[in-house]
Amino acid sequence: NDLSLGIHAVLVEIRADWVFFNKLLKFPAWNTKEGLCWLCKCANDDMRTLDTASARWRFQRLLPGQFLAWCRRQNRKISELFTLPGVSPDIVFPDWMHSGDMGVAQDVIGHTFAEALQHLAGNSKEERCDTLWQILQAWYDAEAIPAEKRIRRLKPEVFLRKGQPNKLRSKAAQARYLVPFLPA
Repeated sequence: NDLSLGIHAVLVEIRADWVFFNKLLKFPAWNTKEGLCWLCKCANDDMRTLDTASARWRFQRLLPGQFLAWCRRQNRKISELFTLPGVSPDIVFPDWMHSGDMGVAQDVIGHTFAEALQHLAGNSKEERCDTLWQILQAWYDAEAIPAEKRIRRLKPEVFLRKGQPNKLRSKAAQARYLVPFLPA
């Protein structure tokens, strides 16, 4: 019996979030000490250092094959996908929804809203948040943002987090649509 389907394919790109990279591709988790990136030498202790003077990892790019060699030295499992012709860490990319919308955008929005609360009218954090909510509602209406792309409520706990950096809690599309609302 010939089980061939007559299908030929080429895997040219893999896009996913950190959980997928960790589980399927056996990449290190983002919160590990020994290294988290398949493209550079960034480790968990370094990832919040972004300036060019002290972020050494920005200039320590990995050459093709170095990441898999590092995995072998660490006795880390390597995904069987990397045994296929043409499949290497070079075709792996973070997806936009997780890194952009739910990552950077929610972080920036959370910090921006927290800063805005300090400059808005109101006697309490909740009153100032209500003022921000009214401004946001007017902007949503003026920009004709669809209802399903709007955050449903704005209370301090939606973006202020005790003991952690501020971050908007929202769906990815809600954060994406909020980015133009932020001051330039």
